[in-house]
Amino acid sequence: MPVPLRHPDPPVALDLGAAIHEAYRRARYDLEIDYAAPPPAPELPAAAASLDAHLRERGLRG
Repeated sequence: MPVPLRHPDPPVALDLGAAIHEAYRRARYDLEIDYAAPPPAPELPAAAASLDAHLRERGLRG
């Protein structure tokens, strides 16, 4: 992704994937997040009901 700089400098390239990976590594999310556990339920009851309906429509929840 090109990042514009002030004139007369040309834009520089930013590798977003590398930037996100580095932020993840430095924040040590691999130690903070238990990816084996189910995600937390949405805080809003309407969102939970909407998500449940969405998953049921697609046959992903019984």
